[in-house]
Amino acid sequence: MELSILIPTLNRTNFLKKILTYYSKINLNAYVYILDSSIDDIANENQILIKKINNENFKYHKIFGKSCQVQKKIMPQITTKYCVFSGDDDYFCKQGLEDTINFLNENNDFIAAHGKILHVTFENNDQNSIIDVSNYKPLGFDNCQEKSIDRLIFTFKKYQTSTFSIHRTESYMQLMSYIDENINQIQSIEMKYENIFNDELLPNFLSCCFGKNKFIDKLYMIRTSVFSPRDKNFFSQKKIYDYFTNKKGKETIKKIKKILTKEITILDKNNLFENEKIIDEEINKFIKKNYLNHKKYIFLKIQNIIIYILKKIKLYEIIKKYFKKKTYSFDIFNDKKYKNQFKIFYNFILY
Repeated sequence: MELSILIPTLNRTNFLKKILTYYSKINLNAYVYILDSSIDDIANENQILIKKINNENFKYHKIFGKSCQVQKKIMPQITTKYCVFSGDDDYFCKQGLEDTINFLNENNDFIAAHGKILHVTFENNDQNSIIDVSNYKPLGFDNCQEKSIDRLIFTFKKYQTSTFSIHRTESYMQLMSYIDENINQIQSIEMKYENIFNDELLPNFLSCCFGKNKFIDKLYMIRTSVFSPRDKNFFSQKKIYDYFTNKKGKETIKKIKKILTKEITILDKNNLFENEKIIDEEINKFIKKNYLNHKKYIFLKIQNIIIYILKKIKLYEIIKKYFKKKTYSFDIFNDKKYKNQFKIFYNFILY
């Protein structure tokens, strides 16, 4: 398989062990690049782990930076025709990768393609109890318009996390070339809010500018996460909200508008000022809808106040029991189209 999977990781040996063991078990014939920003003690544990697994397709690199920063640094070493980004807790399906690559081999006018993605929520970091399985909504549809500006407008209206798609390596290298390598060093795995554009939005916007992205209706990836309490979600939303309303956030948006306008004008060979006007209008609507949604913010704030009061009067834990999600069983997974491939992941992760 002419594919390199790029996995940035930071201080999460338990997650890394599971995903690398999984790829060895399913005999995935792809290169897996472990881009490790962990502290020295944990990095040493990771290297010992990889030697123990002993898979010649696993390529370890001790390299410090945010997710896109380390990918940018490693890109000159990628020799495969295709590459794809993955978290250290996201699992690709072998058949889905093969089908996606087959499509790209036969359709040179597409720079990227992806399949069906499911989102699995675990009860805790041990990943031994699934409490929910759902569709991953930010990916799973075509973006095939011929003009770059039309693909970008489509993405503003229906946002895609395109970096989870398999890309032609030269295209992925091109979009990574815009990543800022000088952003402050990281201290935790969580995305710092001032890096939202650099590490998420910018590469996803650029991907749709550079070319078409096709959806293949086969199970392709299982994204995973650990259940997050509502109060934690509230504070995350608040920080994002605050960032996009301050001076620094506005300066970052201005910078992104400039990059997108430049690339669209080169790609479509049309009027720069007209593109600038369209992008300015559309990106402002995108930010307002996704990050400055006052109703959503107020709802989360009220929700958080209610939880705070319930905790104070010692009713929260009692009420919480009635709303706790039930443990998920594979037997109730009723989507027959993806069931067989999902079962490979399910049996591995829980047994």
